[in-house]
Amino acid sequence: MADLKLVVNDAEELLKITAGQAGDKVVAVRDRMQLGLEQAKAKIVELEGKAVERGKAAADATDAYVHENPWKA
Repeated sequence: MADLKLVVNDAEELLKITAGQAGDKVVAVRDRMQLGLEQAKAKIVELEGKAVERGKAAADATDAYVHENPWKA
């Protein structure tokens, strides 16, 4: 997740640096890139939430197992 966030941050920085560039092609690429970054950020947040949920579920299952089977644990 940290690597993905770094890539997104780098891409955002690139967009800021090229903000003054003109030309139809540059503007079109910047617009597509901005849209892609927004979608990537939303997906990162979604995946991060799912990972946290799964981690909590695994911790809860482990805790229940240990309480039910203290000698085996």
